[in-house]
Amino acid sequence: VLPHLQFAFQTNDQLAGLIQTLSICGFLLFAPIFGYLGDRYNRNYIMAIGMLIWSVVIILSSLIKDGNQNFWLFLLLRALVGIGAASYSSNAPSIFADLFTEDKRTRILTIFNLGVTVGRRQISRSGHGMKATSLKMDIYDIIRTKTFKWITLGFMGQLFSIEVIGFWGPTIIYYSAISVTGTADLSRIGSTFGVIFLISGMIGILAGAEIARWAKAHGYQRADAIVCAVASGCSAICVFLVPLLVTYDMTATWVFIFMAFAFLCMGWTPVLDIVLYIMVPARRSTAQAIKITIAHLFGDAFSPYIIGAIADGINTSKDPVSQSYALRYATMMTAPFISALSCGCFLMASFTVLHDKQNMITTIAHSSNIYYAPTTTNNIAEGETEV
Repeated sequence: VLPHLQFAFQTNDQLAGLIQTLSICGFLLFAPIFGYLGDRYNRNYIMAIGMLIWSVVIILSSLIKDGNQNFWLFLLLRALVGIGAASYSSNAPSIFADLFTEDKRTRILTIFNLGVTVGRRQISRSGHGMKATSLKMDIYDIIRTKTFKWITLGFMGQLFSIEVIGFWGPTIIYYSAISVTGTADLSRIGSTFGVIFLISGMIGILAGAEIARWAKAHGYQRADAIVCAVASGCSAICVFLVPLLVTYDMTATWVFIFMAFAFLCMGWTPVLDIVLYIMVPARRSTAQAIKITIAHLFGDAFSPYIIGAIADGINTSKDPVSQSYALRYATMMTAPFISALSCGCFLMASFTVLHDKQNMITTIAHSSNIYYAPTTTNNIAEGETEV
C-alpha cells in the first residue's frame, strides 16, 4: 500500500513516514484527555464519542483526491483518526479491570487485544467505587511507581520495532525483490504480509497471555514481566535477520517476519495486566493513558519517519537496489537494538512488580478502612489473592 500512496501523493520516504507519525500524534494528544475523563465519568459514553469521531474521519479521508497538494490534508485526517483509538485504548482495559479479576481479566484482555467484541454491559458512573483524586496527585503516584516506568519503556521498544517492520516491511521486500529478480508483485506482497501479520499477531497475543496466566496459576507471580522480556529478546534476533536475509532467501524472510510479529505481540496482554494490578482503580485509565502517550510518542510515532530519514540520508539514487539497501540498513541499525533494550526494561520490571502490586492493595485497604491480618498481607504479596 505504501508505494501506491507515495506515487499518488508524490512523496519521498521521509514524508511517507509522517503518515503513521501524524496518526500516532493525534492518538497521543487525546489519550491523556480521555484517560482523565475516564477516571471521573462514564467510560462507555466517552468511548462512544471517540468512536463516532473516528468513523466520520475515516469516511472523509477516503474522499481525498490524488496529488501532492492534497497530501497535508490527508495527514491532518490521519491525525484525527487517533481520537477514536485514544478513547477506547485509555478506558476499555479499565472497564475490564472493574468487572474481572486475575485469571478472568487476563483472558478478557486477550480477547480485547484480538479485537473481538466481548459484548455490552452497563456499569456505574465510575465503575470502581473509589473517590477520584486530583490530576496532579494521580500523575505523581503513577510516575513514581517503578514497575510502571520500566514496563512503559519496554512497551515503547516493542512498539518501535513492530511499527518499523509493519510500516516499512512490505516496501523493503518489494524493492529487494525488484533488485534481485527485476520484478515484483506489490499486491501479492502486501496481501501476504497482511495475512502473516494477522495470524502471527493473534498467535503471539494468545501465547503470551496463556503462558503468563499458566505461570501465575502455578506460583510464578513475576511471569507477566518475564514473558515480555523473553519475547522482546527473541524479537530482536528476528528483526535483525529479516532485512539481512531478504535478498537471499524469501522463505526464511517470511518465517522470521512471522516470528518477529508473534514475539512482539506476546507482551501486549501482560503489559496491560501489569498496569491494571499495580494501579488503584481510580487511576487506571489515567495510568493507561500516560503509558500510551509515552510509549507511542517515543516508540511508533516517529519510528517510520526515523527509518525514512535515515534511508534518504543513505540513498543516493532512486533505483530499487539503492532503496532496498538504504531501508534494510536503516532497519538493521535501529530496531534490533531497541528491542534488546526493551528486553532489559522488562527484566527490571520483574524485580519491582510484586512490591508495587502490594502497594496498590495496601492503598485500597486504607481507603476502604479494611484491616488485613499479617498472614493475609503476606499471601497478597506472594500474589495468592486476586486483584
